[in-house]
Amino acid sequence: MTALLTRHFQNSPQEAASALHDCIQFIAQHSQHVADIEIALAEAINNVVDHAYSGAGHGTVEIRAGVDIGVHCTVRDKGRGFAHAMPLSMQRDEVAERGYGFPLMRTLAADVTISSGGVGTDLTLSFPP
Repeated sequence: MTALLTRHFQNSPQEAASALHDCIQFIAQHSQHVADIEIALAEAINNVVDHAYSGAGHGTVEIRAGVDIGVHCTVRDKGRGFAHAMPLSMQRDEVAERGYGFPLMRTLAADVTISSGGVGTDLTLSFPP
């Protein structure tokens, strides 16, 4: 990565908004796709604030924004993960399609990857430069 920004924050709406602002200011120096990145990244961050630590209080969230031949943003939490968020009969794709966030992220980003287990989730959004 030629440029990298990492932010850690507690999963409150106020701290999430501040971290998103910092990431977008950083990304704006390196990309012409700032509006799409901001919308997709806001969706990812809001999912963590709303769901990752539900019932368990507050937890730490990490956002990593990197720029090389494209822009890559990773949102990482140590929350309950998808394994606890879905009925056993549902697959990850079905859960992802229940709301508008994941389809919107998939539309705006060139690539979306999700890694989730019993503890924590990593979501990475990739965009062209």
